[in-house]
Amino acid sequence: NSEISAYASYVESVAPPGVGAEPERGEQYEVGVKYQPLGTNALISASVYDLRKNNVTVAVVQPDGNITRELVGEQRVRGFDLEGKAELANNLDLIASYSYMDSEVVRSGPIRGVDVEGNEFSEVPNHMASLWLNYTLEGNETRGDMTFGLGARYVGSYFHTISNNTGKADASVTLDAAFNYKVLENTNLAVNISNLLDEQHVVGRGTADYYNPGRTVAVTLRHSW
Repeated sequence: NSEISAYASYVESVAPPGVGAEPERGEQYEVGVKYQPLGTNALISASVYDLRKNNVTVAVVQPDGNITRELVGEQRVRGFDLEGKAELANNLDLIASYSYMDSEVVRSGPIRGVDVEGNEFSEVPNHMASLWLNYTLEGNETRGDMTFGLGARYVGSYFHTISNNTGKADASVTLDAAFNYKVLENTNLAVNISNLLDEQHVVGRGTADYYNPGRTVAVTLRHSW
């Protein structure tokens, strides 16, 4: 109807094989709903899915430090996504999202002598969330519109490796910011800052620990005609 729409989808996929591995095949079932309340400038979306992949290969670090690829028979992820977009006031916009993922190795032989069936995926958190606010300061005769953005990304804890025996990454929150200035009618200046506080977290573990990207600043001047 005018406020609610629903959908369902089925997808099949195939990916080229790695060296010494078979082609990876997958299928996904998904259903979802979108809700736009009358009289508001808002949209709420929700979906649930079941994703399966067969002939999955994973990178395995050998005792001598070499990395080989080994076959993991079947993996599955079940989860749901929520997202909301709303105009809270004339100049204030909000975007929020949350995702839950339940990953599992359904079928596999041992990897480096470790039974991984029933384990969670490596580097796949159960919980992820984000929040973003935009505030627009309308222009006047001497300057153009200015938009200020501030957001936060939450990534829950997850296992470093598919064996689930080398520890877990800590949950983390990362802040981002943005600024957009309308210089002229067809010219905009944008500044985007990722990882505003330049925080460091161990996000992976192989032959050594490695970290998330540090603070990144991107400046873009765009003119269209």
